[in-house]
Formats: sequence, C-alpha cells, structure tokens
Amino acid sequence: MSYDIFLFSGVSVRTSDEAYEAHARAEEQDEALAPGDIKLPAMLEELLSEFPCPEIDDHSPTVWMSGFGPEHARDGHISLNISHADGPRVAPAVGRIASRHGVIAFDPQSDRFLHADDAMETPKPRRSSRPWWKFWGTGDAT
Repeated sequence: MSYDIFLFSGVSVRTSDEAYEAHARAEEQDEALAPGDIKLPAMLEELLSEFPCPEIDDHSPTVWMSGFGPEHARDGHISLNISHADGPRVAPAVGRIASRHGVIAFDPQSDRFLHADDAMETPKPRRSSRPWWKFWGTGDAT
C-alpha cells in the first residue's frame, strides 16, 4: 500500500474535487510534461536530493514505492508513491519543497493541500487527566 501525493504545475486546482479531476485527466494522457514547464522537474530534483530513489537493482532502503522522475510527469502532474509508513514523515517535506518551487501538492489521504508551514506543525501528544494506572478502572476502588 502506498501513500500518494499529487503534484501539479501549471494546472489550476483550488479544491479537492478539482485536484481529483486534474489527476484523473493527467493519468489518461499519453503525452509527457510540456517542455516549457521547469517548475516540476526542479522540484523533483530537490525532493530526490533529500529522499534519494535508488536504482532498481539497488536494495537500499527508500521511502519511494516506485521510481519516478520528470519523464513520468503528465500534463503538469505527477503522482508520488511513498511507502505508507513513511508518508506522514515525508508529506510535510513535499509540501515545503513544492511551495518553494511554486508547485501545488495535494494529499488525497487527508483530502488537503500541503503547504510550506505544514513542515513546522508538530502534533501535540494527547494527555489524559487520569493517571495511567487508572486507565481501565472506573475510579471506584471498593
């Protein structure tokens, strides 16, 4: 199972519905990315420098479920396939790098767009007001 992120460059997507529609259209295309669009290849290059994608024969650990590069982009779109376990760690970096390059990043798992400031958000641990040893009890010790 993979954790997917859709990247768009030169495509106007403002809502999750538009992101899904643009993704479906791009997946049906046979033509590669327009040569004039340099944002997506530059963004992918920076992303791969942070999270390398080994060669097929190399069995090094990687976050990627499948290899990709600018040649896999279709009509200003590419779908990144990240290992599900690494997705929550890699997604904020994708949002940060995409924002820096003017590329739109959409996370279909959470149905939201990724932004540069997502990388700075750290989930706060949930604290219970009860001591851990009263987890199963009702509080009445009689």
